[in-house]
Amino acid sequence: MRALRILGLGLLVAPFCVQAVEPIQLNISFKSTTSTPEEAVGEKINTIRDQLIAAPALSTEAQQLRDVLIDISGEGDIGRYSDALRAISPRANTAQTTQVTRGPTSFAIASIGRRLAALRRSASKSGGSSFAQQIQDTKLPILSFDGDSSSGFGGRLSSFVTSDLSYSAQEDTPTEVGFDGDSKRLNLGADYRFTNQLFGGMAASLMSSQVSLTDQGGSLRAQEQVLTAYGTHYGTNPWYVETVVSFGRRAFELERQVSFIASGNPVNATASSDPQGSYVNAVLGSGYDYAFRNGFSVGLNATLAYSSSTIEAFEETSAGGLNLALEEQKIESMVFSLGTQMQKPVGTRYGVFLPQFSVHWNHEFQQEGTPIRARFVNDPFGTQFSFTTEERDQDYLLIAAGASLVVPGGLTAFFNLDTQLLIDNFEQSSVALGVRKEY
Repeated sequence: MRALRILGLGLLVAPFCVQAVEPIQLNISFKSTTSTPEEAVGEKINTIRDQLIAAPALSTEAQQLRDVLIDISGEGDIGRYSDALRAISPRANTAQTTQVTRGPTSFAIASIGRRLAALRRSASKSGGSSFAQQIQDTKLPILSFDGDSSSGFGGRLSSFVTSDLSYSAQEDTPTEVGFDGDSKRLNLGADYRFTNQLFGGMAASLMSSQVSLTDQGGSLRAQEQVLTAYGTHYGTNPWYVETVVSFGRRAFELERQVSFIASGNPVNATASSDPQGSYVNAVLGSGYDYAFRNGFSVGLNATLAYSSSTIEAFEETSAGGLNLALEEQKIESMVFSLGTQMQKPVGTRYGVFLPQFSVHWNHEFQQEGTPIRARFVNDPFGTQFSFTTEERDQDYLLIAAGASLVVPGGLTAFFNLDTQLLIDNFEQSSVALGVRKEY
């Protein structure tokens, strides 16, 4: 009986013993749920390599991909694993995703919001504008504020031009590439006062940006064209409503540096791509302006902004077998903003000087990261690897300070400084200069 028990135990453990002594392949292995670009590629690298090895015929680029993957999986230094996987992964391609989700669009919306506020301030006294009354209270002899079109403060038609310069910096995260750079935006617009309580207008914007990637020295350039329609309505009381709708097209130029050494073989290439994209923004807001007797005014306002952006599918070129193809990305955002703004007109011999300050708390309802799905262009089997970028910050602040000078003839010059605060691993600031003219 004892012999039978020993025999049974031996039969039970035999399969595990056989498995233990089988030859161990040097493979790259990660947990089943990938969370970084490197892990996403690492999970599929052996599958892609083995499929290419078994394929009867391959293109020159596919052969290059096969040989590189063989070198990587045969490299014994885990540090070089990391360098190679980072280089061949779509980490650098997250730069345009970050630009879409955290780029200067919020500053552009804030700029239109200030334009709407300027329209309300420029309303005639009969329209119930508290600012118009504040202007009159300054009792400047060189200015007339009777509300007609000749006064320069009551004209129905007006136009404006602004120039914005923004700086942004993104730190490296587990799923996103770091970068720093700047963008320039030119805005041209015109609006019309249909009644004393109703304004509407349109604006066109051109933006260009360039950032340097911290990942092996790549770069991202972008061009953007935007059309915006906006309007505001208020009654004889200080309550108002406003809306902004904009449509934009984006064109990116991304250069991803691919540089590493595997099994003693150096690899140096530059993958180029030109993703295209578009977006729609819609903003609905309401607020209340209260003016004190000394001219100082405080406003409270709340807005709800929705944004839907698309980065179209694209393929890289110029990096041979290591070119990547990325699927289309769809990015949505819903932000509630609650804030206050303060201002006080000061009469001078040249006109009315108006310093302003505002702070807004923003809450993002759609925090989810963006899924990134990619494959090697020259993989005939189309094996895909995917990961998701960092979640967006739920709460952050937008602070702005500036001033304008209103002079006779309906001309206003202004500047503004904006900055975003409390966003993890990301910072962004903007300065805007512009002029407005009422006719």
